[in-house]
Amino acid sequence: MKISLVISFYKKIDFLELILMALEKQEYRHFEVIVAEDDNLAATKIFLANISKESSFKILHVYQKKDIGFRKNEMLNKAITIAKGELIIIIDGDCILHRSFFKEYAKEIKSKTILFGRRALLSESITRQLLVTKKLSKLNILNLIWNKSSRVEDVIYLPSIPGFLKKKRDKGVQGSNMGFLKKDILAINGFDEDYQKATAGEDDDIEWRFRAGGYEFKSMKNKALQYHLYHALNYSKAESDHNLGIMRNKMKEGLIFCKNGIDKYEQTTIEEFREY
Repeated sequence: MKISLVISFYKKIDFLELILMALEKQEYRHFEVIVAEDDNLAATKIFLANISKESSFKILHVYQKKDIGFRKNEMLNKAITIAKGELIIIIDGDCILHRSFFKEYAKEIKSKTILFGRRALLSESITRQLLVTKKLSKLNILNLIWNKSSRVEDVIYLPSIPGFLKKKRDKGVQGSNMGFLKKDILAINGFDEDYQKATAGEDDDIEWRFRAGGYEFKSMKNKALQYHLYHALNYSKAESDHNLGIMRNKMKEGLIFCKNGIDKYEQTTIEEFREY
């Protein structure tokens, strides 16, 4: 099974470099990477052109004509449209993946099943170490604990999770660590582009629509491990509340197949696209 990893990206090229470095270490090798940039930076194109020369995997790049505000769901839909993989995995541009990440997703995915995982929140000091040294070996449990990262228990690799952890596995989906078959995301018309502020639209909305459609959810906690790089929050409570209000109205209408979704790209050519 081919995997298409979609990286939701905005401005942080130093973070993206670490993510791509970690992908070189993936045990499961049948994948492509799609950088979905909610912007149009010349620096991104230069960076991807250079790093692709040494990369062992294909890198695709979709981007905006110009930055006109938060349009993350639009970019996710465009990335999914061009994806060649049967399995789509979505991550944020601030999350580094464990070497077994793809292997575990490929092992667990099946039709009408949504996979979702968790992440450790790296401290500012660990993030700075990674950015300066480019040494992913610093992502070890002892170093994370010593440097006061949080949710370290979520990056302990336990492919066969014992019963005492199961009660903590079934929290809601996070948009930074989830996967589904391409045919299944197309069946609900992708991400809803009515959400033009951060939060809720990329994960909560997708979750309720999949659940309403009878899809099964399976936790990848302690299987598909992810390390979230430290940065200041880039959204407000007001933005979150705004999106939750939109979602509640959509839930009342029962709009599982969203009106403003991915189908608009089926009969058109996505011009803001490069392949490296």
